[in-house]
Amino acid sequence: RRHRKSAERTRCKNQKRKLANAYIQNNKVTPFAYMNNRPIIGISVNYKDGTSRIADAYVNAIVQAGALPMLLPVVNDEPTLAAMVRHIDGLLLTGGGDIDPNYFGETIIPECGAIDATRDAYDMRLITYARRYQTPILGICRGMQILNVQMGGTLYQDIYVQNSDKQLLPHDQG
Repeated sequence: RRHRKSAERTRCKNQKRKLANAYIQNNKVTPFAYMNNRPIIGISVNYKDGTSRIADAYVNAIVQAGALPMLLPVVNDEPTLAAMVRHIDGLLLTGGGDIDPNYFGETIIPECGAIDATRDAYDMRLITYARRYQTPILGICRGMQILNVQMGGTLYQDIYVQNSDKQLLPHDQG
C-alpha cells in the first residue's frame, strides 16, 4: 500500500513537471495566449502628458494578423519592463517623433523635429530586452530608425538640409 501511494505521488509530480515544461520554451515562459495558438505581440507606445498611448491602427493590424496585441506602457521600473518583454512573442516598435541625435553621435540641428527623451530611452531599453530574450522585432518608421541607432547606425536629422547638393524626392509624413 505504501509503495502504491509513493508511485502515485511520483506520477503526479511527473505530470505536473511535464505540464510546467510544456509552457516553457527556450528558457522563456510562454504566454497563455500562445497556448491558444495566438502569439502576443508587444507594442511600443508614445508618451505624452504622462500617458502611454498608440494609434488604433497598430492594434487592429495585430488583431487582423491573428495575434493578441499587448501595449507596453512606459515604465521606469527595469524588472517590470524586462518581465513585460520576456512574456511577449514579438515586439512591434511603432512610429513617432525624431530620435535624439546624441544617440548616434551628432549634435541637434535646428531642422530636427520634436524629440521625446522618455520615449527614446524606453524604446532603447525595449530593444535591449528583446535582443536579450531573442524576441523578434519589427520596426515601423521611427521603430526601424531607433532599431538602427541602437545597433550602432546613424540617421539624417533632416534629409533635405543634410543632402542639399542632391536631388531628393519630396516627402511628407502628413
